[in-house]
Amino acid sequence: GSYSGSYMAAGIWDGGAAAGGAGVGTHLGGGFSGGDNNFSSNLRSAYASRFSSDPPPLVGDIPPIEGYGDDFISKTHSGYRHSIFFNVRHYYTSSQSYAGSVRFAQQITGSGGLFDYLDAPRNKVHIIGSNATQGGIPDTNTIEFRLLNSLFTKTINAYDYNQDGGYMQNNFSYSKVASFNISQGITLNTGEPRFVDNLTRLVVDGGFPIWSWGFGFSDTYFYQTQKHRLNVSLSRGFDFFGLNFNAVYDSISTPVTKNWNFNTSIQALATVQLGFAYSFDLVKKEYTGATYSLRYTPVSNCWKFALDYKSAPGQAEKEILFNLWLNFGGGYYTSIFSAIPGVSYQ
Repeated sequence: GSYSGSYMAAGIWDGGAAAGGAGVGTHLGGGFSGGDNNFSSNLRSAYASRFSSDPPPLVGDIPPIEGYGDDFISKTHSGYRHSIFFNVRHYYTSSQSYAGSVRFAQQITGSGGLFDYLDAPRNKVHIIGSNATQGGIPDTNTIEFRLLNSLFTKTINAYDYNQDGGYMQNNFSYSKVASFNISQGITLNTGEPRFVDNLTRLVVDGGFPIWSWGFGFSDTYFYQTQKHRLNVSLSRGFDFFGLNFNAVYDSISTPVTKNWNFNTSIQALATVQLGFAYSFDLVKKEYTGATYSLRYTPVSNCWKFALDYKSAPGQAEKEILFNLWLNFGGGYYTSIFSAIPGVSYQ
């Protein structure tokens, strides 16, 4: 009886249950004192028999719960924006004057006397046999029309609860995921009767992602010779290294160039990057050269130092190249040894 009294005092049964439940208390007390180990089972049976016809006066019902757990559902939606820009550029250079060595002027009159494209007069740079300048626009008197298509994505950044002052800023990241561009130039006052003879090169380029890889292409078409220079690349970047596969088709050169190139870069240290490039000629079916490179960038990002070592089969002499790039702001580096305006490295 002592156990039944203590449970009634604890409030398991109300007053009416205590008065009318003496038998229940006697059964519990006698059973437990007699060594019955089914005390909890007897308590549940007594509770069920007591309230089988008269439910307890509860305020509300508790819904049945089959299991316990935390379910988190995260739905992240990226926003996209497509932008189209139309650009019209006019290149014009007035009459040029030359001064210096007459012998050197006669030497660079024909393309056979040029050491490289830096020796050519400015009004003839785009017509010499150099991949760096042949796809450019002549700046004597030319209009360039450009159509630029870009697809940008806006992604939600993960919120960092340990960072103060970041709730209203740095909530999104923006990146270009695809592009398609067209560039066409028209020379003026050339005196050519046919319209097609006044057209400069046509450049079509673009890129888009394929799963975790990036695909890019660039095609330069020359109307006068009806030849192409096509470049197709496939690349992927990882945390500490990157891969790039590149195929080149150039029908302008003689013989036609068909090359396959591979290059990779490894971030060996926080300030040191190592690189390797390999070229293979698909026409001759032989390897044409390899380049080993080193890039050093201090923590301040004020400058970059580049050192390259090039080797090619059949050449006894090897090439060692170095360059120094300075950061003038905006995240772009400009070489102090380059004589070409606008050449930059990011």
